[in-house]
Amino acid sequence: EYAEPITQFPPSKYSLRWEKRVEGITTKEQMVEVTEKIQASYLFIGFHGRKGPKEDPTVLGTAVNHMSLYSHCPVFIMKKKILRAGQGLKWLVLVDGSDKSYMGLEETMKLVDKEQDSLDVLTIDMGDIPLDQVKKKTTDMFIKGGTKSKFWGIKNEEGAVCHDKILGFLNDENTPTYDYIVISSKGSNYYDHQKGEYVGSVAERIIKQ
Repeated sequence: EYAEPITQFPPSKYSLRWEKRVEGITTKEQMVEVTEKIQASYLFIGFHGRKGPKEDPTVLGTAVNHMSLYSHCPVFIMKKKILRAGQGLKWLVLVDGSDKSYMGLEETMKLVDKEQDSLDVLTIDMGDIPLDQVKKKTTDMFIKGGTKSKFWGIKNEEGAVCHDKILGFLNDENTPTYDYIVISSKGSNYYDHQKGEYVGSVAERIIKQ
């Protein structure tokens, strides 16, 4: 029954792996080890595990948090599924001008169906991010990749918080409904936290809310 959803695809498009539980490490640690062992390109995980939603929906599960931090490959955290028959996927990439955010955009462009999908970029100007510069660089990347795109640049008001501006944009009735939101963890304002156990404040808030 667990394999039923994936078996809807042609056999050439998937394979099933059954791993024996390894003693001495947690399940989430073993999952990270498996993705590295098989050299997975991407890791897809559910926002809620088999135990269902937490009492507080803003609490990030320990498994999701761990795999987001320690996976060797990009991680997709699946929250809910919206079906739009006959339409392509809508992607939104958050770009803050950091090298890591441009890497996230490059990775996303590899996944986009150029015939059907649309890919937008959102940048919040916090006073240290030149919107014109980000727009030019992302536009050049889109032209080179042949991707349908739109750039959203928002200037932040004094005293406002970046993730609140992003959430405000996403929840606005005039904003398109996106299937995937791509966030590169530890962006331009990242500083060195002890042990590196930190997803990034913006990424964490967007994932939770």
